[in-house]
Amino acid sequence: MINLIPNDHREQILYGRKNAKVLVWLSTVAFGAIVLLVVALVGRLTIQTAKNQTLSQKTAIEEQITSSNLGEVEKDYNAFVTGVGSVKKVYQQQILYSRLIRKLATLLPSGARLTNISLTDKDRAINLNFDNDKDGLGPTIQVNLLNQGAQIAEQNRILTETGYFINLGGKLETRSDGSQVPEMKVDSSKKTVEYYISVVDDPEVKDSKLDSYVAALNNGGEYAFGLVKQSLLRDGYHYWLEFGRDDGSKIAKGETLPQMTSYRVDETTKAIDFTIRADSIAQARLYEQALNNASNSMFIETYLFEDTDYTLKNKCTDKSTGDMTCKAVCPDEASECSVSEKSCTATSTKGCQYIVRAYYDELFTTAKVDKLDNKTAEEVCPLKEGYRVCTHRITATYEPLFEKVDINRITLCSVEQSTNKQSCVVEMRAEFGANAKFYLVNSGSGL
Repeated sequence: MINLIPNDHREQILYGRKNAKVLVWLSTVAFGAIVLLVVALVGRLTIQTAKNQTLSQKTAIEEQITSSNLGEVEKDYNAFVTGVGSVKKVYQQQILYSRLIRKLATLLPSGARLTNISLTDKDRAINLNFDNDKDGLGPTIQVNLLNQGAQIAEQNRILTETGYFINLGGKLETRSDGSQVPEMKVDSSKKTVEYYISVVDDPEVKDSKLDSYVAALNNGGEYAFGLVKQSLLRDGYHYWLEFGRDDGSKIAKGETLPQMTSYRVDETTKAIDFTIRADSIAQARLYEQALNNASNSMFIETYLFEDTDYTLKNKCTDKSTGDMTCKAVCPDEASECSVSEKSCTATSTKGCQYIVRAYYDELFTTAKVDKLDNKTAEEVCPLKEGYRVCTHRITATYEPLFEKVDINRITLCSVEQSTNKQSCVVEMRAEFGANAKFYLVNSGSGL
């Protein structure tokens, strides 16, 4: 086919087609730009509208808070949170006021009267208020609360010789009354007590006196038990299996008293659970009283309850003999009652089982013993006047109850007209040690 169109005209047609395509693309781009511009404007208007609505809601909420007096509610809430924090602080530090008061009693001088204990706004600190019957006791109380190493050493001196029947050695020091006692070196900076003992021990003997003593120094529960054990045995509170017979028959000595079958030390809660066999809870209470009244007792709180696992779960069956030794009955011979209302009744001698839980305080946190060779023993304990023979060195660490004690205020003494008693007010602030270990020793006949 022959194209008779002139070249110029043909080129014009070609460029016309190209121009049409360019116009189409330009139109598309322009339309897209217009759409994007519209979307941007709509989005901005939407955002501005949402912002205005948010500001309006904020203003409305603020007005509602103001009109509803929620500020007071917030104050009450903050006060509640603070109170809960104080309770949590007390719980975490295990500051039990019933025990703390008795611990403080061992540190206070004669004439000091504690009237109030309260928490401070700082962790591990308390306020102590005193109403003393003597003037000038504030500094003495402060020294006593801080200088606990000397008091711990003195208590340990008594307990070592009277409770564990171990003689102290080393250099003798003279007291104000003229008596002489073996020296105990107290280092407050290191929180240690160093002293010497005189023990002739056979290393081949299992559970020797020295090993038992050192083990007790490292375990407050064993230390506390070792102190009361002699008193319990002396008063007839013997081990059931050690002094009695496995068949549960009566024993010759102390047959009217409850018997202890075992004990378990819980170092976490600082308590000892004594398993007691008795005819009734009243008889088991005699053992609880014996623990409290024993000389050199370190138990500060005791609780007595039925061994529910033995009574109910195991159907009152003696684990050693397999015999039924007691039964759980309802009070007042009632025909029916709940499990919690039932109590133990013995079907054989000392057939019921009880638990006496005794909480203790400890003197030391750790202790180690070093056997002295002859040369060292002669150097530290020469055989001459003013010294006692020593065979071993004991180094024990302790944690004081307070690491800082400040006197906040001292008031001039006044005399009450009605009683003619002197009243000397002293206010103090005491901060507990980071790892405070409370202690209490009853060197008398009971708490």
